[in-house]
Amino acid sequence: MTRPRLLIALVLAAAAGYAVVQAALGTSRPAPSAKGAATTPASSSVGARADRSPSGAVAAASNYLQLLDRASPAASASLRAATLPPLTGPALQAEAAASELKRKLTSGAFVRGWRLGWRVDSYTPSSATVAIWTVGVVAGATEVVAPDWSMTVCTLRWSGARWRVSAAHNVPGPTPPSAGADPAAVSTFARAALAFHPYENAP
Repeated sequence: MTRPRLLIALVLAAAAGYAVVQAALGTSRPAPSAKGAATTPASSSVGARADRSPSGAVAAASNYLQLLDRASPAASASLRAATLPPLTGPALQAEAAASELKRKLTSGAFVRGWRLGWRVDSYTPSSATVAIWTVGVVAGATEVVAPDWSMTVCTLRWSGARWRVSAAHNVPGPTPPSAGADPAAVSTFARAALAFHPYENAP
């Protein structure tokens, strides 16, 4: 893998760990429609909860992405517990791939990924769909990759007294328009961004 491609792959992994899985599988699906979705949790704070609620589903999806971002063999057992087939195998493969990317990264590079917000697209006591909006930034010694704005959509099932992720895929997320953009583009971005509840530690 060339250095530019390595940096691009790494920014995707930093922004949303499941991007590595998507690249490995070579698949992409449209985001589910929010039409008819259940009401999102009132609080913007999401804790590591296992309760059978929309907030619990959001916490489980967030935890899944955090496990992928760690990219260490120590996370494998937790990743198995957080997922269901058919996702478990590809998720473990993605974790190993992300770990290898980090190992190959040249020293002095700046790599950061942030979860900006979450949205519950659908919810029942047995299943839920959660979208998480992220941004990733990578800067190497001689090059910078433009910020990557993406959205990871997780499908969760209630199994074994906890929420587990059974499927996930990446799609483009709300992306700020460039300076001088027309008001319509700014308004479109604002509407899309406001559909997400912010994380407490979002930048």
